[in-house]
Amino acid sequence: MERAFGYSQMRFNYIIDYANSIAVSAVQMEAVWQNRKNFRDDIDLEKWLKGQAEDIERKVSELSTYLRPLDAFYDKQEE
Repeated sequence: MERAFGYSQMRFNYIIDYANSIAVSAVQMEAVWQNRKNFRDDIDLEKWLKGQAEDIERKVSELSTYLRPLDAFYDKQEE
């Protein structure tokens, strides 16, 4: 697999997948919030939204690990 500047195509695939997943989750949250008055009373929207927010936070954290170039790239540059 070709690598350059501490990145590879696979790494960019992960970045794109995480970013898309975050966007989809945010749109779902907003849609539920917009329609909050249409849900039955037995559905705990606050709990669901909190879970979604935690999931997005986890995805952002994981995405940030892929955004940084591989340390091995910088190690080679210092030699």
